[in-house]
Amino acid sequence: MNNFTKRCVAAFASLAMAGTLCAAGAVTVSSVAWGEEDTATAGITGVDKNSQAAVYKNAPWELGDNDKAANYSLTIYKWQDEVDSTTKKQKKSTPVAGAEFTVKKVTQIDSKDIDLTKYADWVKVANKIDNLNKGNTTGITLETGAGTKVKTKEKGVAKFDSLKIGLYQVQETTVPTGFSAAESKPFYMTIPRIEKDADGKVVYNYAPYADPKNKDLSKSVKKTADTSKTVGAGDKISYTISAELDKMKEKAETGQTTADLTDADFNGYSVVDLAPAKAFTYPTDIASVVTKVQLGTGDKPADGDTVLAATDYTVGTAEDVAAAAGDVACKKIPITFTEGGRKKLAKAANDNAGKVVKVFVTLEFTLADSKTLGNSTVTNKGGLIPSHETGTPDVVTGKEYKEVKFSKFKIKKVSSKDQSALEGGKFVLFANSTDAQACATAVKTNTDVESKCGANSPRSAFGEKTSAKDTGLTEEYSVKRDEDFYIVETAAPDGYIRNPDVVTIKVTDDNKTYTFQNLPTKDKGFWFNLPKTGAAGVILFALAGVCFVGAGFVVYIHRRKKEEEQAKLRA
Repeated sequence: MNNFTKRCVAAFASLAMAGTLCAAGAVTVSSVAWGEEDTATAGITGVDKNSQAAVYKNAPWELGDNDKAANYSLTIYKWQDEVDSTTKKQKKSTPVAGAEFTVKKVTQIDSKDIDLTKYADWVKVANKIDNLNKGNTTGITLETGAGTKVKTKEKGVAKFDSLKIGLYQVQETTVPTGFSAAESKPFYMTIPRIEKDADGKVVYNYAPYADPKNKDLSKSVKKTADTSKTVGAGDKISYTISAELDKMKEKAETGQTTADLTDADFNGYSVVDLAPAKAFTYPTDIASVVTKVQLGTGDKPADGDTVLAATDYTVGTAEDVAAAAGDVACKKIPITFTEGGRKKLAKAANDNAGKVVKVFVTLEFTLADSKTLGNSTVTNKGGLIPSHETGTPDVVTGKEYKEVKFSKFKIKKVSSKDQSALEGGKFVLFANSTDAQACATAVKTNTDVESKCGANSPRSAFGEKTSAKDTGLTEEYSVKRDEDFYIVETAAPDGYIRNPDVVTIKVTDDNKTYTFQNLPTKDKGFWFNLPKTGAAGVILFALAGVCFVGAGFVVYIHRRKKEEEQAKLRA
């Protein structure tokens, strides 16, 4: 809305003034007191509906003396920047309180007084339109003094009465807490506003209004967690903060121009990490937790994004922040931008007119020990500090963030024979299956075991733990919940066979114990009993054999004797 030609639709005589000085904002003169909200002036909701009725009169140079000197009004309807999910249009439905505007009347153009009750002075204004749209105020003289300040209230309305015909500069000087400014630069507006009616006729509205919108910045900050390299306590865990720039270059309409943003527009803009104080082990060099800062227009970091150099930003000292109601104590880590960094912010915004540019900050922390994590939930939020010239605005905390839950975990080593506890089983944990399989293969082949399973391998900070005597349990370790991780047995208890497979596990409850069974070898008195030499069974078989041979011998003797007797008879 910083292009103040946008809202007007009529041509002004032969100058084709398309409502040149109509933009969102409030106008008044320095003699007007603080504006007060009129409960009867609540704006009409709906982006396709006028917020209030118009008051039409003749062109200002055609008015009588009384009308030229009369007082008129202007009303600001301050709305939250909301887009309908179906139509993709602004909803114009939620009013915003607490937006303060400072307004000054333009008294001279090119060192000459202007009076917009005269046609010739409208021509002077028309000649400055392009420059003013680009933010160039050369030749513009404002009234002296601080101007008039007006703040919207509960219904988001600030109404100004007793206004004279003229040209005014308007700037939002106090942004509602948690919102972005509607305009990054001063903008201008005329009374009357030049419009076209339903029949296409040029008309002059002496009760103009404006609908500037503020974005709820808490919806502009998101934080995601990457646990793909995390099993549990002592491991690395990554987070990415996605924070929208609080200013956007508006896309110019056909034949129009909009002013470029500069590094000054992003003075004070910062991204803030609100890391839970006890969930991580913090390094002495806190800047080392920030691994990358980049600018893009997508929902997440992408290869084509602009990556900022370390000289483009600074990571401030972590500040301890006491726990708010329903929250935990945290460390506030601000990422602020140098002049060079702010220039890159402005360039990204200018190169993507009409699009929201986001700052992606990737951070990596080391999780605390198991005693600290236990069965806890780690909530790590992000935020931003809006652009500002003076003072220190509050951090706007994002409403979208990732909670990572943890559970106490043990491995219990038992015999598959009788479920008795076993001492001496050794285990390592991995966050991904590829690394786990590489370790399992190395142990099986007894090659490269140290690099695949050892202290410098991708294994978890779980280390290599051994099942204890009597209980068969490993030391308790806090692991991520509801996500897969992988167990590899690197050594089996004496007399047992090591499990060669990678075991996938997902913990879904507190205090999980995973029972890991092993097969015993034969010397543990297990498996089937086989016959031994000299055993009773062997003797029985031997006796049976003797009997069989003896019976055969008796039959043989009997047949031989019979044959001899028959031979004698034949003789």
